[in-house]
Amino acid sequence: MNSTVDLLMLPGEFEEYQLQREFFIDMIGLAPKAAQLHITSDSWDGLPSLLGTRMMERDGEWIVPLRQENKDFLVQQAQADNLQSKFVHFFLLHEGTEIVASYDGMCTVLVDESFPSYPLLRKKHAAFLNLME
Repeated sequence: MNSTVDLLMLPGEFEEYQLQREFFIDMIGLAPKAAQLHITSDSWDGLPSLLGTRMMERDGEWIVPLRQENKDFLVQQAQADNLQSKFVHFFLLHEGTEIVASYDGMCTVLVDESFPSYPLLRKKHAAFLNLME
């Protein structure tokens, strides 16, 4: 292992971050129009600066409407810097329904069957989702 980051990770931790990142990227990409990403404000305190005008704050959450430009930004940040690892808890809401819930830094992720492309997401990320079962 050549990088400092690798030296600080426990065995298997790098692979877990990769699985989390891949799931997060696909979840954001497959999210329906008008969905919103809700991130609890106990997450990394640099998120408001990073997200800027892409987010609004309400009731202890940072909310990012998943318009295409916001999706592109979130995916870019996940690819560059494991953005998803900076969230304590996050939720994907669509039409008032929680279609994805993630707790404790993605230690537990629940995907509702009403999520569009649920079978594809479940099949493609079975290894990650089964790690939590």
